[in-house]
Amino acid sequence: KFANFVTAEKRSQQRKKLRIAENEIVLLYVGRLNYVAKSNPLPLLIAAEQVAASSTTPLRILFNGYFNDELNEKAFTQATEVICKKTTVNFVQHGDPEFPHGVWAAGDIFCSLSDNIQESFGLTPLEAMSAGLPVIVSDWDGYRDTVRDGIEGIMIPTCMPAAGIGKEIAYRY
Repeated sequence: KFANFVTAEKRSQQRKKLRIAENEIVLLYVGRLNYVAKSNPLPLLIAAEQVAASSTTPLRILFNGYFNDELNEKAFTQATEVICKKTTVNFVQHGDPEFPHGVWAAGDIFCSLSDNIQESFGLTPLEAMSAGLPVIVSDWDGYRDTVRDGIEGIMIPTCMPAAGIGKEIAYRY
C-alpha cells in the first residue's frame, strides 16, 4: 500500500513542505488526537523533550490526525507550548490536501503510546511498519499482538489496576 507514498522523493518533498531539516529526527504519531479516548500526549512530549535537551540532533514530533473537538485541540496545543522548549511540534490534520496520503514519508520513528482499553487492534503501527518505520508503542491490547518487542520496534510496558478496583475507575472515567 505504501510503496508509492514512501519514497526518497516523497520524503524530501514532505520534509521540505514541513520545513524539516535533513538531520532532524521526526517522531510520527498518526491517529485520533484525543487525550481521553485514545492517547494522552504527555508521556511522548516529556520523553521527547528530555531527549532533545540532551542531544545535539534536532528532534520533532509530528502529529498527523484529527481532533474530536476544540477542547482536545486546545489541550494538545497548550501541552506542547508548556513542555516542548527544545522539541519542535507540528500538527498535520488528517485530510490535509497537501498530504493526501498522510505524512508517512516525513517520519523517522513511529510512536503511539495508546493508554486506554479500547485499542483493540492497532492499525497505525502496521501502517508504519509497511512504510518502513521502526515503531515505539505501548504494550497494550492490539499493539502487543502486532509488534514484536525488539524486532519491529520497542514496546513500552503498561500496567492495569489491581483486580477489584475497576468499578471505581470505570465510574470516574
